[in-house]
Amino acid sequence: MRTHVYDKICQHIETMVPDYQRRAAMFLIFSELLQGNELGIDYLTKRYGTFTREHIGRSTFRRLLKQLQDDGLIKIDMYGHRTTHHAHHYVPTPAGHELMRTSSKAYWTYYDYQRKRNSITKGHPNLNGDYLVPEQEHYAEWLTLLPSTRETDQFINGLVQLESHPLIYRRYEANQHPAMMKRLFQLRNLPNDPFRVSYRPLRSGRLQSVPHTYIGKDLVPFIRPTEDPHLNKGILFSLDFSSQELRILASMLPSSSPIHHWSQNPDNHFAELLNIYDIKMPKHLWKGFMYSFLYGSQGAALKDALSYNEAIVMGHFSRWGAARSIVAEFTAKVPEVVSLREQFSEEFVQNHAIAAPGGVTRFVDLEDDLTKRGTIKKNRARSIPLSHVIQGAGAYIARVIVAKSTTLKYCRLHMPIHDGFVFYCKNSLFKGALAEAGSLLTSVTGDLIPGMEFPHKIEWVRGGNNS
Repeated sequence: MRTHVYDKICQHIETMVPDYQRRAAMFLIFSELLQGNELGIDYLTKRYGTFTREHIGRSTFRRLLKQLQDDGLIKIDMYGHRTTHHAHHYVPTPAGHELMRTSSKAYWTYYDYQRKRNSITKGHPNLNGDYLVPEQEHYAEWLTLLPSTRETDQFINGLVQLESHPLIYRRYEANQHPAMMKRLFQLRNLPNDPFRVSYRPLRSGRLQSVPHTYIGKDLVPFIRPTEDPHLNKGILFSLDFSSQELRILASMLPSSSPIHHWSQNPDNHFAELLNIYDIKMPKHLWKGFMYSFLYGSQGAALKDALSYNEAIVMGHFSRWGAARSIVAEFTAKVPEVVSLREQFSEEFVQNHAIAAPGGVTRFVDLEDDLTKRGTIKKNRARSIPLSHVIQGAGAYIARVIVAKSTTLKYCRLHMPIHDGFVFYCKNSLFKGALAEAGSLLTSVTGDLIPGMEFPHKIEWVRGGNNS
């Protein structure tokens, strides 16, 4: 499990090391160094290759080590040695050991820290029995991100109600599920004790759960209300929007666009869109392809999904070439999407910011988005703006659903997961609850994006006679 020691390390590395690749190397080195596995800065930098040795200076190490010492997290063993090699030996203090002893693996990666897919451990506030209060830190994050409006106040009220219901993960039951083996690395995020989920904002305005509970539609049903862990009294059911991001895109395109025409039929899926444009593509590539042409990834998602044999069949000698050809073919057929992307990119470049529906603004990141000359990187200008607007619109829909969930009579919102929503109701109220939850999703999208129908479907039902 990730600990506060590693959080401290990451925070200092973020402050002192500007380059992402160097940060990752720094994190790995310090993880080993703090466990006392090796001695000496020279040895550690050499172990991680030429890039690290040439780009991470000893002064950076020393500044970070001094800061960690000042925080009381590590100390120096002046007499540490390895055969004839004498060096300072940095080891955790008793406080550091106390924090680290629950670790289930040697260290988490810097990527884990960036994604905030953290676990909660004994002593975490989400494991206590107190009701959550608006003064908690993540509420301040929401209030900083969102505009100061009545709509934001309603969302915070809905969030307080959502987070006030403790949950429990039925680990034993989930372990019997065939999907369990695929999700082992994610299951470590969920505690064995009753816990409360809190929701912090991502930059798009999406709700990021802590602990990270998105473990797939197969295993989410095993996260239950603590008052009904075996679902003897009630039912959990999940509703999910169908092709939400494509329909949001369609709402911004002219009525003459084939994508706009496609969106007018609520029964249409991505397959029908490919048929309209006569694109031949294996089914498992659809989603990766969608992200490629929407967000300007130039086929990176497709490349990872394609096999070498599929690339050969398409007449290419590399997966990258096959992916680029698919994207190029479709991009040529959707000039209105290219034009929309360029419009948002120009706004982002000129204003150094792009606003999504709901008021969440994505500002230029001075560290990640700019070149050394101070201009916005081309790939960032191409991929960020349209992605932020579409994902921000989806996040806006989710926040309004959370806000309006306080008025539900037959069920309650159990857990939002991106564009899906899990509800809980009593057995006898299931039919009314299903209709009520479906009506909520329909009314919210109808109010926020008029003239566009957002169909939804039942992903799964758990409890009652459906267990």
